[in-house]
Amino acid sequence: KRFASQPLPSVSTVDLGRCARDVKGEVPLISRQLADALIQTVERKEQAILFLNRRGFNTVLVCDQCGAAKKCASCDVSLTHHKQAKVLVCHYCNATEEYSSKCNECGANAMQPYGAGTQRVAEEVARLVPGGNIIRLDRDITSKTGALEKNLSAFRNHEADILIGTQMVAKGHDFPNLKLVGIVDS
Repeated sequence: KRFASQPLPSVSTVDLGRCARDVKGEVPLISRQLADALIQTVERKEQAILFLNRRGFNTVLVCDQCGAAKKCASCDVSLTHHKQAKVLVCHYCNATEEYSSKCNECGANAMQPYGAGTQRVAEEVARLVPGGNIIRLDRDITSKTGALEKNLSAFRNHEADILIGTQMVAKGHDFPNLKLVGIVDS
């Protein structure tokens, strides 16, 4: 049961593989259905939240020649590409490495980015929804004192149309103008 006997929202699941087959192309990061719903939401002066439980721009870099991934020297986990800072970051120990297309294993300049984090989703949504004001909310943004409260307050006061973030956007907030929630799978 929901608070005050509110009805459950309608839910749609989109098969991104089918979307790619339908247009004979790459699997889209944001489905056409979600992009259209975001545009309509912004046009109606309502708000939307997009949830993706990955920060950064790309989640892994893999060599097209040998298949090796860029990994943390300390933790042996894949490094995440943070585009604005031009670095690769270990999300376990916070070690950083300068972004490079050179493979550490075979030496080829063939590292290709895969997967998506909140930075990439925000960039794609800005392209798909021109004029939509976006706030990104993840640990990279909220590491500064007061940033979490400032951004949540800005969204609550409708200073932005779309809030894109990790699990911190799914923590029981009450945004009166929120009409659309999307979960992005990369």
